Amino acid sequence: MIVSSVLNWRLRNLEFDESVKLGLSATILTWAGYYVNRPQSWNLWTYQFLYLFLIADFFEPRLLSRLRRRSIGAAIFDFRIASLAFVVVPMVLSMNYSILLATVFPERPETTVATVSGVSMPEYSANVLHAQANFLVSQEASSTLFFTRHSYSLSLVAHRFNPLPVQDGFGETLTNSDFESLVREIYRVSPRVILFDAPGDRSEVAEHSAISFYYMQFFDRLKIRLTERYHPGPTTSSWQVWQLQVPDRKPDVSQGRLGSR
Repeated sequence: MIVSSVLNWRLRNLEFDESVKLGLSATILTWAGYYVNRPQSWNLWTYQFLYLFLIADFFEPRLLSRLRRRSIGAAIFDFRIASLAFVVVPMVLSMNYSILLATVFPERPETTVATVSGVSMPEYSANVLHAQANFLVSQEASSTLFFTRHSYSLSLVAHRFNPLPVQDGFGETLTNSDFESLVREIYRVSPRVILFDAPGDRSEVAEHSAISFYYMQFFDRLKIRLTERYHPGPTTSSWQVWQLQVPDRKPDVSQGRLGSR
């Protein structure tokens, strides 16, 4: 559409609707690189939304009346109907997935919401966050690192931050080189204790979210790389505790004393 509009523009002045479509098309093309690089459901909708303007003619009443007079085959192969079927409808369904679930399965129990540091979240997640924060503050700051899918919320509650270039290991580690840099930085710090989110109760809805799945996959990958120097310890207060390997010495696994010696 951009090429066609620009060629027409060289021959004549564009009509108002043609100018609008050219501007929207240019915007989509400009944004494409960003959304191809990091496609996520929470930002793709803005990119898809612009297509509504490009196929706005489909919703014109005169077009609908013409389609009724044409054969079914001709209507099926109309590009505007194809745009509606393969762009708009899937977008609407995907962006309203939660509402569809609530409509199809109305018997699902209502989620109890709690507020932590001004952020509303399911009560289950809030309880886990408080348990993790209480355990984290009992550990020595200079010898403890933590990796959690609630990294920013936990820092607000516990007032603790990782002495690393990144605070959210998964969200801020985009490439393999970033991952290798993170591993090297952990080895440089060499904390006595590393805390990871413990696998939660799979009956909880929060544990089935896609973002939680990807976080846990990332943590599993990081653990594999750290096994040269660290070994898994106990699971407590929604943390899986990994400890620095000390030859010929029994690890201290008591709560509140991990990494304090």
